[in-house]
Amino acid sequence: MDEVKISQGEDPFLTDIESVNDMLVVTSRKGMYIVSPSTTAFYSEEDVFPTNLLGGAFYDHFEGCLFVGTATRGLLKLIPKRCHSFYENRPEFQRSYGALVYDRERGLYINGNSQVNHFFQGRIQKIQPGPSITGLSQFGDTLAVRDWE
Repeated sequence: MDEVKISQGEDPFLTDIESVNDMLVVTSRKGMYIVSPSTTAFYSEEDVFPTNLLGGAFYDHFEGCLFVGTATRGLLKLIPKRCHSFYENRPEFQRSYGALVYDRERGLYINGNSQVNHFFQGRIQKIQPGPSITGLSQFGDTLAVRDWE
């Protein structure tokens, strides 16, 4: 694959990269880039995308969809040619979301509003409050929580 330079203005402020089949999905604070072996596409509010302020992304192979945290529209579930926002459905999804970590057996962990939420089987539970939580990562069976301190 040839080198692809992703930029939208001077500072695209990239937030996450996720591999989806033969493509890369790059989220940013200005929209979403899709990089395939033959093309690069950019999607933003100008393309009727729900928001430009995107955070972490996670591709769920089992469901064939991409989950994306946003700063203004809660959690998005992107299915080819469709975008579902949980924002209108439930008050607990009406916040800013940054990082996402998915564990097939334990559900989805979401960093939002300086806390960690656990979403599993239709229920959401606050599991880690804190004033400065900035991200999540998973190492084996351990969930790592990052903060400013």
